[in-house]
Amino acid sequence: MLTTKELAAEYIRGFFDSEGAVVAGRSGSIDLSINNTSLDALNLIKELLQDFFQIKSTIYFDRASLKRPARKPFYHLRITKWHDVFKFVREIGITIERKLTKVCDFCQRFHGFGNAVTPIV
Repeated sequence: MLTTKELAAEYIRGFFDSEGAVVAGRSGSIDLSINNTSLDALNLIKELLQDFFQIKSTIYFDRASLKRPARKPFYHLRITKWHDVFKFVREIGITIERKLTKVCDFCQRFHGFGNAVTPIV
């Protein structure tokens, strides 16, 4: 088990960088999503987010994954509240430039501050 906030941040950051997505809606909404076939891995991330960072997330089952034979079921962990997305970027960080740029562009367009979300990495 990951026992420190720093280790938890590194684990979550690595998982998000490889399996995550930034979903910005036209109406001013933004979600962070981590997608994987391992429900156990997503449950661990959900627990770490809550315990170390007080970030609320929800895990969804992708029903469309059932329509693809010979594939494992697919799950999405989503962070949908603006303050939780902001906290994720500030406290955990995003190291993939295109993902971070998408968050910063969103902040600039809808909230008037793009450089305030530069993560501590």
